[in-house]
Amino acid sequence: MKKLWGISVAIGAMVAFLLAGSAHAGKVYKMRYSHGLPPQHYMAQIQAKWAKLVEEKSGGRIKIEVYPGGTLVNDKHLFEALSTGSVEVGGIYNFYLEPNVPEFAGLAPFGVAWNHDVNVAVSESFAKKKGPAWECAKAAEKKNLKVVAWLPWGEAGPRHGMAGTGKQIILPEDMKGRKIRPLGSLAPKVYKVYGGRPVYLSGAELYTALQRGTVDAVLICAAHMIQRKLVEVTDWYTGNFPWGTYVSTIICVNRDFYNELPPDLQRILFEAGEECRKEINETGYLLLNKFLEQTRKLVKVHILTREEQAKWTNAAAPFVVEFVKSKGPGCVRVYNEVQKIMKEFGLPYHFVQK
Repeated sequence: MKKLWGISVAIGAMVAFLLAGSAHAGKVYKMRYSHGLPPQHYMAQIQAKWAKLVEEKSGGRIKIEVYPGGTLVNDKHLFEALSTGSVEVGGIYNFYLEPNVPEFAGLAPFGVAWNHDVNVAVSESFAKKKGPAWECAKAAEKKNLKVVAWLPWGEAGPRHGMAGTGKQIILPEDMKGRKIRPLGSLAPKVYKVYGGRPVYLSGAELYTALQRGTVDAVLICAAHMIQRKLVEVTDWYTGNFPWGTYVSTIICVNRDFYNELPPDLQRILFEAGEECRKEINETGYLLLNKFLEQTRKLVKVHILTREEQAKWTNAAAPFVVEFVKSKGPGCVRVYNEVQKIMKEFGLPYHFVQK
C-alpha cells in the first residue's frame, strides 16, 4: 500500500509539473516597447528588427508592440516607466540612465574622445559579460532593469558633433552667450565655464527648438541632420566633437516582467540583441558616413582637427576626475575599464585613482 501511495504521489507531481510547463508554453507574453526616435531613423529600424526577431524566435509566445517617437513615453521619463513596470521594455539612451545608474557616467564623460574601435569594444564587453558595458548592466539590475541588448550608434569621430545656427562653434570660447543642448551631466559644467547656457531637450524637441531659437546649438550625430531633418533649421555642423557621450541604445526590460518569463524566452531576448548588436556595429558607422556626406551638401561643415579637439579635451580635463569620483566607486571602475580599452587602441587615456 505504501509503495502504491508513493507511486501515486510521484505521478501526481509529474502531472502537475507537466501541466505547469504546458501552461508556460501556451502563454503569450505581451510587451510594449517605447523609444524616442522617428520610425525611419536607422536606430529605430534596428530596434524594430529586435522586436521582430524576438517574436519570430519565440514562435509567437512573445508579442511586442513598438511605440516610436516617444508616443508612449517621453525619453526623459522612460527610466521611471521601465523601473516601475508601467512599460515592459524600452530603448533608453545611456545618458538617460546615468542619473539613476551612475556607472553609466563612467563610459565617456565630456572631453573623452573615442574612436570606432572603442565604440565596438565597449559594446562587445556586454556580450562577453566582462568589462564596462557589463558592469553598467549589472548595476542597472539594482534599479529593476534587465539590460538585454547594447546597440551603439557608431558615431565616434566626424560622425558625431554639434549643429546649430548663427556663428559656428569650433572652440570652447565660441560657446559664450549661446544656448546649447548638453548630453550627460558633465557637459553643462564645461559649458558654463565658457559662458554657455545649457538647455535640456528630448530628441523629439530638437527641430522645433532650433527653429524657434529656444536653443542655438545641439550635440547630435550626423544621422539627426538628415533623418530628423535638422539641416532645415541649422546653418552648420562641427564634427569630431569629444562630446563625452557616445550614444548607445540600451534595450532594457522591467526586471519583474523579465523574471516572469520562462528561461528559454529570456535567452531569446539576449540572442536577438546580440544579432542586432553585431549588425549595427558593421553598418551603423557606414550609414553615418553617408549622412555626413549628405550634410556637407546642405550646411557648412567643419571637422575638428586634433589640435582643436584637444582644446575641448583640455577644457574638460579639470572636471573629469572630480566628476567621476563624485559618481561613486562603480563609476570609477567603469571609467577605468574604458580607459584600458583606449590604451589598447593607442588613444590618449587617463586612469582615476579610487
